[in-house]
Amino acid sequence: MEANKTLIGFIIISLGVEECHVLNLGVAHAYQRQGYGHQLLLHALNYAKSQGLRIVYLEVRRTNSRAISLYKKLQFQLVGERKGYYQTVSGPEDALIFARSLQEMA
Repeated sequence: MEANKTLIGFIIISLGVEECHVLNLGVAHAYQRQGYGHQLLLHALNYAKSQGLRIVYLEVRRTNSRAISLYKKLQFQLVGERKGYYQTVSGPEDALIFARSLQEMA
């Protein structure tokens, strides 16, 4: 995603036979909390649905409350967790696994 010829955000997804995985979603700090992450994720969901996929999965750090809030707004549901999934300077951090059906999207 660009604004004023500057890259402000991106999303990377992996498409499978019936499912999609959001691998990475990022928005430049100065552009966060302005709906750009929502737009990127919604675009990816619509694309995945147009390819006939049925469900989307993603992992998020347990402490990333801003991202979790975005995912919940887009009707992702918590379906599991991965202990020690992320390696950080201060030690391992758990990942929460979220999923969203694409069949319910208009």
